[in-house]
Amino acid sequence: MKRYAKTALWITFGLLFVLVIVKVFTLMYELNSAIQS
Repeated sequence: MKRYAKTALWITFGLLFVLVIVKVFTLMYELNSAIQS
């Protein structure tokens, strides 16, 4: 059970990390588009 909890924790952190990266990339892309236009 403890091992499963650790795995679930890693999955949650991984998803959060990916979400943050996607948000940052989207922000950078929008900023780039705003500068170019």
